[in-house]
Amino acid sequence: MTFVIKPLFLLAQGFSSTPTGIQFQKYSWIEVLKHAKASNKYIFVSVYAEWCAPCKKMHQEVFTNLSVANFFNNNFVNFRINAEEGEGIEFSSVFEVDAYPSALFFSPEGKLVHRLVGYFDAEAFLQGAKNALNPDYQLVTLKNKYESGDRSQTVMRQYVYALLNAGDSKASSVARELLQQQTSSRWHEPDNWALIQKTELDINSPVFDFVAKNPHLFAIYEPEYSHYIHLVTGRAMFKVSRSQQLKQLQLLKQVLKHYFPKDSARYLARADFYFYTMGNHDEKKYAASARYLDHYCNDWQELNEIAWSYYEQETSLDKLQKALQWVEKSIQLKETYSNLETKAHLLYKLGRSKEALEVAQKAISIGRLQKLDTSLVEELISIIRQTKR
Repeated sequence: MTFVIKPLFLLAQGFSSTPTGIQFQKYSWIEVLKHAKASNKYIFVSVYAEWCAPCKKMHQEVFTNLSVANFFNNNFVNFRINAEEGEGIEFSSVFEVDAYPSALFFSPEGKLVHRLVGYFDAEAFLQGAKNALNPDYQLVTLKNKYESGDRSQTVMRQYVYALLNAGDSKASSVARELLQQQTSSRWHEPDNWALIQKTELDINSPVFDFVAKNPHLFAIYEPEYSHYIHLVTGRAMFKVSRSQQLKQLQLLKQVLKHYFPKDSARYLARADFYFYTMGNHDEKKYAASARYLDHYCNDWQELNEIAWSYYEQETSLDKLQKALQWVEKSIQLKETYSNLETKAHLLYKLGRSKEALEVAQKAISIGRLQKLDTSLVEELISIIRQTKR
């Protein structure tokens, strides 16, 4: 489909081209189409929104990458459009753009042939652009082959990855079809394992059932295997927690006991933690948090996030002290600016200003080294010093 934007669409402030980056044309869409056809070049359209942080990150870090810029400037007519302003609204509707950033690739004749959705680092984005120029890897070509009945392993596997890169949920059903063409004894092979990690994220999936019940086949992939199990079970727990239905929680616990009989205590504690933390359960929330975080959690981010929430919401000294223990456990797992910031604030709220100042200064040094926003810790240091006067 060829879509025409009538007036000239100028680039929004903050998203203009830079001399060392991808050079975006300031033409109207109709002029872009004419230029592409005359030069026999494919068209790259970057669709963004002003509020979209990943869009800005792509523009600042990926579009300015020398290899990316050279490839795009040599092979594409490049165009950027704000999805939420002017003709960008209609453009996004016509080409079904509902997530940002989105990269749309058109043939020189103006036919949409490929799509990338979300943030990609420079290497992945460059590969995605190369795929857009190769009919064997273009999303539209692969879709046509699949819908015409081509179920060869090569086409289906390439189609799954093209769907994944386009943010299309159909990737899971195509991947499942590909896996079920083979016996389950082959599911642990590297190519299949790579697909499973990206597409089989439902705890009720027959593929997950096999993976969970046969850890010996996937032991060679540690720690990826454990991360995968953690992700799938976590998604199921989150879904049940959002429902706030005790019956669903009990059903999930039965499933977890079935899959992990030897380690069920850890999984059940985590399920309770998710459920009671998300709901309005007061003391049950604290008890579930303490049981899981004290005995089973080895995720520094999770520990830090809960500790910070207790800093913001609690006044009980006992609960604040417990939150301090959680953030100290987080720091033992991985010391970061974020958990040092949390620890400094908790120490100050507990009346331990001298220790808070020392931890805050350490956090500042790490944060500045990593070019992070350290304003919260700077503010805390200022408060502590003013209080001392």
